[in-house]
Amino acid sequence: NLLDFQSIIYTYIAANIFVFLVFILFFYKDFILKLTFEKFEFEFKEYFYSIFFLGLSSIILLFNTKIDIFMIDYFLGKQQVASYYIATQLSFIPYMAMLSLYTILSSVISRNINKEKYSLIFISMVFYRSFVFLAILLISIFYYFYLEDLILIFFNPLYLDAYNPAMVLCILYLAATPFIFSDLILKLSGNEKKVMYYAATSAILNISLNYFFIIRYGIVGASYATGISMFMMHFLCFLSLNKKNFFLFLLIKFFLSKKKYQINYIVNKFFKA
Repeated sequence: NLLDFQSIIYTYIAANIFVFLVFILFFYKDFILKLTFEKFEFEFKEYFYSIFFLGLSSIILLFNTKIDIFMIDYFLGKQQVASYYIATQLSFIPYMAMLSLYTILSSVISRNINKEKYSLIFISMVFYRSFVFLAILLISIFYYFYLEDLILIFFNPLYLDAYNPAMVLCILYLAATPFIFSDLILKLSGNEKKVMYYAATSAILNISLNYFFIIRYGIVGASYATGISMFMMHFLCFLSLNKKNFFLFLLIKFFLSKKKYQINYIVNKFFKA
């Protein structure tokens, strides 16, 4: 088994080296030629700055999704780790409704930021957030009635305790939907450093809450800690957006305004690009 594992590692390293060499051969060669013989301006500092903080925030977020499992293993043992892992995988299914839109929104947001059409970005956010909210809500309702049956069919009665943490995570994912995609907007508008800080804050919060909640409430406490930290991440990113771009700010103004029938007036006033 050890030999097979080492073979997989060596194969993975060799494949990455091969891909890197192909990149050098077909792409980087032309780039170096342009940089050497032509007046080709490339802002290395700007792009490396962006890549560094994007990479760092991704590492922190990856760590944040796994720290609860390590802490459950430390405090409660591997049986509870198995139940909690099943709960996270089941709750990940509705969460995929959000992740599936990140690729689509990246190009849309980037294009509209370059054109300074912020109104289009945040009006479209209403639609995308509503879609994710509806998808998570429907799956959560289905889980409420049938999740225990699914656990019995695909797993084992020993893992029925995965029901409560899975439901907690689904509910907290649902609560976060008004603020999702804010991190994507920040990343594409040159605020990668803020996203990294918020990811670090979320990770610290997750560790702290896990320490107190796991001891008192077991794997349900871990789900609360992870869900709350995730919610805080999206909420902090949302608060960092320019006030005129808050889609909730538009809705509040809409409901408070005496000119409710003049939707165009409100949109033009609070979403001027």
